[in-house]
Amino acid sequence: VSAPHRYLVQAYHATFLEFSAKKDLQLEQEQAIGTGMVEAKPNGFWTDPVSLHRNMAMGCFEIMLKGTRSVERGNGTHGGLRFNICGLETSHKLNREVADLEERITSNIPAELLYSSRHWVHHLLRSSVEDEDGTLWCEGDGDWGLAKLARMLSEFLETEYSLFWLEVLSLTGNVDH
Repeated sequence: VSAPHRYLVQAYHATFLEFSAKKDLQLEQEQAIGTGMVEAKPNGFWTDPVSLHRNMAMGCFEIMLKGTRSVERGNGTHGGLRFNICGLETSHKLNREVADLEERITSNIPAELLYSSRHWVHHLLRSSVEDEDGTLWCEGDGDWGLAKLARMLSEFLETEYSLFWLEVLSLTGNVDH
């Protein structure tokens, strides 16, 4: 694993996420019994999907707004979104005209910031549950979790951070045409 990516944890296979979302695991009894019956066992890794996505969304906002807390950066740069994140000399060039853009991206946009920039919407949309009538409600930690997430979303959208986010998406080729 390369140095900038060694602290990033990602689930590369969907079955892990499916596994962690199951409250009970269906485990077959020992073959010696021969009944073929299935017994439900509690899954010690179970995570409520709504809470998981809410925590992931809040983590994405924290990384984008404040930068990385736990990873020491050798270059002394702020790990969050900021103006002219790659230190380009001019904004009058197209991305493809910047000769060393890949190196600048690698040096200035940490993997966790790129993940957060790309996936916060996915996690946000799965952070609440919608009833048949369209009413949104929140499980688990009560309204404070949803309220905290709403404050983070507001801070992100109502400030310059949303423009810095678009810059990261553009530089990394993550803007759909």
